Amino acid sequence: MTRKRVKQSLERTMCSPCENCEGAGWVKSATTVCYEILAEARRLSKQVEDVRHTTLRVHPDVSLALRNSEREVLEEIEAYLGNVDVSADRSIHQAQFDFAFI
Repeated sequence: MTRKRVKQSLERTMCSPCENCEGAGWVKSATTVCYEILAEARRLSKQVEDVRHTTLRVHPDVSLALRNSEREVLEEIEAYLGNVDVSADRSIHQAQFDFAFI
């Protein structure tokens, strides 16, 4: 007797097909990257002090997710770092992000 798979694999849940290699590889999904940004914001909040302005540079798909479906994640990031300006940058890979503090 064999067991029938009823759920998608973890890789398919957390990743999406890579646009650069026409679907032959996988990249982290925008949602996964949003939660990685949140984890980094938690870590950074313990290290940085007296921040007046924070800019977060991300891929446009991640920016769209933070402004819509993952809005709660952005609100939690702002709870750690204050007001965060999200900047969409097509030249950055979907799995990468950069914080800039002033």
